[in-house]
Amino acid sequence: MDAFTAAYWAARQPYDSGRCSSTEYWTAVLRRLSRPADARTVEDLRRADIDSCSHLDAHMAAYARSLRSRAEVAVLSDIPADHADALLAAQPWLHAFDHLALSGKAAIAVPDRAAFHHCTAALRAAPVDFLFVDDREENVRAARALGMNGHHQRTPLHRPRTPRSRHRQLAAGQRGLTPRRRESGCADGALHRPSESVRSRGRQ
Repeated sequence: MDAFTAAYWAARQPYDSGRCSSTEYWTAVLRRLSRPADARTVEDLRRADIDSCSHLDAHMAAYARSLRSRAEVAVLSDIPADHADALLAAQPWLHAFDHLALSGKAAIAVPDRAAFHHCTAALRAAPVDFLFVDDREENVRAARALGMNGHHQRTPLHRPRTPRSRHRQLAAGQRGLTPRRRESGCADGALHRPSESVRSRGRQ
């Protein structure tokens, strides 16, 4: 793991769960890198981060939507509130799911148990009724510890959310660069609860 990626994730959970502002988060990241945290750099990093989370991979989106024909689906995503606003504006189809738990809006973040409880309560089901799919192993372990079925998606259906080269360039103090738009998936975890018809078929 390179220095920027380590700094990016080290302070991420408070930001994702709405416990600190974007300015506080990016200042902490830049300080870990021994870089000046001036207002312009912080804002450029915030905008680059939002852009990286606003463009979902078409294959991942199609797969997620296909699940609705046979299961109730909740999306549990670690995403700051300002990122969530941009994501929902760019991807309005996300509202079609049975429940959206966006961490910055709900003040929760995986792998905290409260994030999983939030979704089980919303869909009125026990943890054992859920399959949690995520590309971060620590999140899957947390779901299993709660009693959910868990699947670690090692071969992603989409490009995983990782700090982009644009972030690194900005943190290094390089300006005047045009960000490359890349598709990424920010809907980190999906929880699938089998519909009653599917459960009934399974009992026959």
